[in-house]
Amino acid sequence: FGKSSCHCWLQMGRVDIPLGPDPGAETAEAFPRCAWCGDASKTVCGRCKVRAYCSAECQQLDWKSGHQTACTPMVQRQLPVTEEHFQFYEVPYVAHWAINLQNWKIKSNSKEYAFLLSRIPDADVRRQITTQRSWPQAKLALAKELAVRRMAEILTQAMWTKVSWKHEDISDRDFLRNREEYVWTGQKYQNSNRRFPNFNFSMFDTDDYLFLVTHPLAITGVYASGPLTDAMPDPREAFAEELMDGQQTDIPRASEEDEDSKMLGATELRDICEADSCRERRARLQHALVGKFAYFRTLGQTTGRQWSQVVLGQHPVAESVPGGTLDPDEADGPWRPRRHPLQVAGTQQSRWRCEVHRWRENHIVVCRGPPDEAMDPKGDFQQTQAKRFPEIDTFDKALDHPEPEFIEVPIQQLLPEKWHSDYVRACGGGERGEQTRMNYSGYYQPDIPKI
Repeated sequence: FGKSSCHCWLQMGRVDIPLGPDPGAETAEAFPRCAWCGDASKTVCGRCKVRAYCSAECQQLDWKSGHQTACTPMVQRQLPVTEEHFQFYEVPYVAHWAINLQNWKIKSNSKEYAFLLSRIPDADVRRQITTQRSWPQAKLALAKELAVRRMAEILTQAMWTKVSWKHEDISDRDFLRNREEYVWTGQKYQNSNRRFPNFNFSMFDTDDYLFLVTHPLAITGVYASGPLTDAMPDPREAFAEELMDGQQTDIPRASEEDEDSKMLGATELRDICEADSCRERRARLQHALVGKFAYFRTLGQTTGRQWSQVVLGQHPVAESVPGGTLDPDEADGPWRPRRHPLQVAGTQQSRWRCEVHRWRENHIVVCRGPPDEAMDPKGDFQQTQAKRFPEIDTFDKALDHPEPEFIEVPIQQLLPEKWHSDYVRACGGGERGEQTRMNYSGYYQPDIPKI
């Protein structure tokens, strides 16, 4: 607890805000519990506006025991993002990150690559990264590892060096594991399991970006497609035979074991091809396909997918859908995320939320669904979910928030702040560039095979 940490804590302080359901209520039940001692609290951390404290003593003890490594200022949309105080999210615990892989000019023989690998304590993880078949695959694997560790540190109070996660090929799902290791006997990292028993995240990469989304309760999936190009076929030409047949009925539902032979049903295909312009028809086809992939990634289903039975509406939801409208200030922007209706086998899915993003010409669909619908062939994912059957009111309240936009996160911000200066030196920055000595003391210096 050095001089700089003390100065940061003194600047942070606590702020009074109306936390209870009734600002005039003074009962203990109307306020959240202190993050340190558990008593009712009327104040929160003045920096992240999330951690509640009943006194300055409790805040100081919690700051010393670990909150100083994870305290992050909450975003304020009217203020520009700065490198000094990077904003990781708009809605608490709902992260939407985009990592620019194309502009990351890391090389396999660089000090930057060696430095980043040296921060990862798990030998098996380092070996998995360095033994990829090609350099782009190794670069992507490294970006995923850094992103998941920083995400867990920021959102669940986990220790960056102790984060453990898994990608399950059979379900194409990512999830945290060994979460009990984050909990200290003095409840230092209690948020990991107690406040977010169903914490979920999902990643998907395109040629240019790695996208990561999270949610504290609902199962989550993301799928993305790059910008529209003239190389994409016109749906009217690609599906001319189906349109000429004048098919009047949708494709019947196949058996659970068989993969659907058609991606689009008759009604959905007509809706796509009725647009006047070729570009609009391509955009509608892109929207339909990305929505189907996002839905099945959220479920964790990789076989027996009934493609034609899943329809993501082309138009945003109306006021009749709970939480489906945007606030007036959010609706002003032409590229704000929009919630679209989801139908499966002709039935409206009221417990699902499907958000469509047009972010830097990428078409992104983020789906969230109830945990009890998740498919888990091996049972590993189910063991990480403490509440597979949350109450309907709790589930609806957890989803009743405006969909945040994606935030581009620089590689440097995927590391704990205490390593930022060393990372800059590894990249050739600093006062003396690469001549400046980096602090490798106490960390790992793996052998880096040539790829």
